[in-house]
Amino acid sequence: MIAHSLMGILLLSVPFISSSQSYERNYLRNYKSPEFKYRAWNIGSTGGNMLRIAHTDQFTRVNLNGRSTFFYRTNKHIYQGDGDIELNESLILWTNNLNSFEHRTSLRTSTFNRFYTRKNFFYGVHGVGSLSLRNSSAADAFNNTIRTRNYSINYELNLSFGYGRLEPVHYARRAMDITKVFEKELISEAISESELDELSHAVTRALNIRKFDYRKRNILQLEMLDSAITSFGKVKNKDAKYYGNLNDLIRYNFVFDRFSGLRHEYGLITDIDYQRLVFVDSVIDVSEILRPLVFVNFSNHIPNSYSFQNNFLISACFGLESIQDFGPQSFDEWYSNLTFGHQFGFYPNTRTHLDVSNYVSSSFTDEGMGLNIFSQLRAYFFISPRLRLDLYAIINLVGDYENSGLRTLNVPSDFFDANQIFQFSGGLRYSLF
Repeated sequence: MIAHSLMGILLLSVPFISSSQSYERNYLRNYKSPEFKYRAWNIGSTGGNMLRIAHTDQFTRVNLNGRSTFFYRTNKHIYQGDGDIELNESLILWTNNLNSFEHRTSLRTSTFNRFYTRKNFFYGVHGVGSLSLRNSSAADAFNNTIRTRNYSINYELNLSFGYGRLEPVHYARRAMDITKVFEKELISEAISESELDELSHAVTRALNIRKFDYRKRNILQLEMLDSAITSFGKVKNKDAKYYGNLNDLIRYNFVFDRFSGLRHEYGLITDIDYQRLVFVDSVIDVSEILRPLVFVNFSNHIPNSYSFQNNFLISACFGLESIQDFGPQSFDEWYSNLTFGHQFGFYPNTRTHLDVSNYVSSSFTDEGMGLNIFSQLRAYFFISPRLRLDLYAIINLVGDYENSGLRTLNVPSDFFDANQIFQFSGGLRYSLF
């Protein structure tokens, strides 16, 4: 069944988009975004389960999760940057021959910054960090309760240089949403490409207004887009139908990340990982890992049409791991990783987002080679302008190591679990502003 599910996901991601119009494809591929700053603060909760098979044991995990996330993105001619801060609370129940209960609290932050000195040449400073506390309780074979507490700190700093730029095109796609509706019966003639550029810039400015008063923000957005459309001189009648359609397009005009362009990046990674495990009887174990690595990243984002997107990712890194494992043991070993990724996006309307990703990753150490192959599905559907339904599923075909080199691709490392077979979760997310 798992193999059939995986095949279904892979078939979805085949990039044959024969019905796409060349105008839509070329417009999105060649679009140059104006400068903007985007900010969002979301709260949400998810619940789900995971089936995990490790050696001869089978585990089922049931989890309930709550989180608060602040996200930001800035796009300027001389700077591109984004990042987030997330506070996460989780309750987890593991079931196999023994039952265990976990409570996790974590704070995670990431920032990616590229400073452009000349056309398409940049220097980068990136960081990913996390701080977590985990309390667990489990019964042993003699029905004794064992309680543990785990502290972990991880921080990764990247210094890089490179060539190329990924241009955000999601606002241009939103402008195309407006033209598709309006050209049916609300305007007298088709909108030209130069007018579509003006409308795309107006959409960019309007959708980056941030106010806690949602009604005030909606009114300002209506005024800005109405002014841009009116300037074309093509509106038939400014009646209830006109404003009703415009209001609906704004309220459900969400920012699904979508880019166009090619980017090469080269740099250094310093990754520090510290863990401390405390048992009730005061036995303490410590693990420290230091990874100075050299990395190379390649990204190619291709808008195939109004609705379809294909992204190709290649990442490689090489360096030394210095490990002090639980107790007095310590050792150094060479580490390298090579990863290939493909992401397929489907955006049929203003409310729906479907994203399928496939990755093949291999690592090499002094002890041997590890391989990880998995597919991931993400789907969003907006029930209201602020309330979103999230669905997430992952299938691991092969996985015999914990991958540590993929955060350079901006892929969260917790997607990779050495023995994980299938995971599914769903939940709701509410946008505060």
